[in-house]
Amino acid sequence: MNVQTMRAAGLVVAALLGCGCTRQISRGLSDEGKVDEVVFANERFLGPDGGSYPDPAALQRLGPGMTKAQLMGLVGPPHYREGFAAREWDYLFLFRTAQGDRSCHYKVVFDRQYRARTLLWQPGSCANWVKSQASVDWPDAIKPKPSRQDPSSSEH
Repeated sequence: MNVQTMRAAGLVVAALLGCGCTRQISRGLSDEGKVDEVVFANERFLGPDGGSYPDPAALQRLGPGMTKAQLMGLVGPPHYREGFAAREWDYLFLFRTAQGDRSCHYKVVFDRQYRARTLLWQPGSCANWVKSQASVDWPDAIKPKPSRQDPSSSEH
């Protein structure tokens, strides 16, 4: 190995070690993307951009079998320090309500082929609440911005 190759390899290793990336935090993760004990990411490890304000209708399109690229197209990259090779992605979704912002944790667990298999909310009541909001006629002041992927959001 020449010196340049060794330096390049060293930089790659240093970058991977320095990123603070995680691959999984839940316990008992199977090849099929099921977990024995679900662990949601701690908010103190939230990335620098914090959570996001997704369109509830975009969240309704998430489901098992999706690739990471498809998930990123709908809700963006994970909000914590997961690497692309991670088997779990965690999000902190924020929703504007008349009572103030509501926060919901969302976890996607992938199988060995990196297809979404297990999708979870914390608290669990967020799933029904988000479903009920997907068809709400929002006042303009708190209306979520449409997803870039949503063809119905294009202006004519």
